[in-house]
Amino acid sequence: MIIDYSERDTIDDCPNELRAGIDWISFTINPSENMTEIDVIEYLGMSIENFTQLQRGANGYRSCLRYKASPLKILYNGQKNMGVHVDVPASGISELLSSWGKKNRVITPFHSEAIEYHDFRYSLLLDLLDSLSQIAKFTRLDLAIDDIREKYYTCDDIVTLIENHQIVSKFKKYDVRSPRNLKDGTPEGYTIYIGSRKSDVMLRVYDKRLEFFNKYHEICPYSWTRWELELKKDRANQTVKWLLETCSLSTVCMGILGQYIRIVELDNPVKSRCSTTALWEQFIDEHQKISLYIPEDPKSLEDTKQWVDKYVGASLAAIIEADGGSLEFIYNNLPKWQIKRKQNKPLTNRMIQAMKLTEKSAAKKS
Repeated sequence: MIIDYSERDTIDDCPNELRAGIDWISFTINPSENMTEIDVIEYLGMSIENFTQLQRGANGYRSCLRYKASPLKILYNGQKNMGVHVDVPASGISELLSSWGKKNRVITPFHSEAIEYHDFRYSLLLDLLDSLSQIAKFTRLDLAIDDIREKYYTCDDIVTLIENHQIVSKFKKYDVRSPRNLKDGTPEGYTIYIGSRKSDVMLRVYDKRLEFFNKYHEICPYSWTRWELELKKDRANQTVKWLLETCSLSTVCMGILGQYIRIVELDNPVKSRCSTTALWEQFIDEHQKISLYIPEDPKSLEDTKQWVDKYVGASLAAIIEADGGSLEFIYNNLPKWQIKRKQNKPLTNRMIQAMKLTEKSAAKKS
């Protein structure tokens, strides 16, 4: 699919005057791809000439390259089963997308420039995430929701709501940090951490205006509270799947946040039965909750069939019925699914094992 090229960033403006976006991407290339750090750089559309070799690596990797114009890092030279790892903080995402766009730029029949996307619904960001999902595992993904001019909640409001027991959440603890300058008492930050840094999902709410001043030594002209979900490992990969399915940052950001937290009126002795506040309803903006539940990995092909029956069967039935009973959707997508199956070694092993059992059973009958 070829779409006319236009500048796109990682921000999604919501109808309720909030902004949703991605603030961090980390991924590890599957070792089975046999890609070197140079291969990865070229795959992303970047040039090795724009990287600086650092003196040491990190996280078990002996070597590290840093992009000269941003904090984007590539870690490599680890154990054989570690692959190549890429960390892209917020300030490096735009540079990564720019490189990805230039790599996939083509000339249309009308002699104008365009970018070739895998899906006509995609943005540049989603196209990159889709391509990476074929060859890599995401290890961290940060989703951000910006309340510019604090139309809904300030950090003080959140602390008060927690202390008033008005927050219903899957998280079990919180921590408030508001460091100050020792010399003059100037605030240097204000963050509420909800959940554990060790878990695969954590929420932080912080004063973005204060962070902006301490980072750039410039005064932001408006108040600004940011809600940030830090998602790791399986939760990060599940989030990418939701992004590719919905093609909407705001839907996924609000859906996950609504799944993990709710602000309530204290109108019932049982906290879970308390009604949701009108302000929180406006904040979430009627987005459906999105679960990041990860089903247990099947152990055999029969388990795989049961898993498909339980978690995918109803969806497949809806597609087939809507297509008038046609199996065209399955046949058309089968080649793509077979490529993904080949990349999934545990599933391929289960398939081979099942085929051998079938052959043995047929041999006995004959």
